[in-house]
Amino acid sequence: MYSDKPSKIGVKYPQEYSAVRAYEEIFSKNRGEVFSLKIEMIKDRINLVLVSDQSGGRILYKELEYKMEQLKKLETYFQPGNELQFVHIFPKSNTLMIAKPFRTQKFISLSSYEIIGPANFVNAL
Repeated sequence: MYSDKPSKIGVKYPQEYSAVRAYEEIFSKNRGEVFSLKIEMIKDRINLVLVSDQSGGRILYKELEYKMEQLKKLETYFQPGNELQFVHIFPKSNTLMIAKPFRTQKFISLSSYEIIGPANFVNAL
C-alpha cells in the first residue's frame, strides 16, 4: 500500500523467469484490459480470480498461500477510488521484486476487489 503511487497486490513465484513469463502471457492475451479481482478464501488457502471488465475473461490462481495480516492491511488502508494494480513477484537477494512485462513499468489495473470467504474471515478482520 502506497500513498504516492498505485498500490499493488500480487502472486509470488519461486523464480524471476516464471513470474515474468506468466505475466507477459497475461499482457499479450489481454492488452489494456482492466480487471476485477475476487479473493476466495478456502480453508487455509485462497483462490484469486481476475475477471476482465471488458471481455469477461477469467484468469484463475488456485490454492495460494497468504498472510492474514496482508489481507487485513488491504481492507484497512485501501480506499475506493485509489489505483490498485495486480502483479507477479519473485524473490531476489532476499528482496521481493516485481515482474516487469517486456521490461516495462506497465502493470495490470484493477477496477475493484472483493474478498469472499467464510464468516470467520469477517471476524478476523
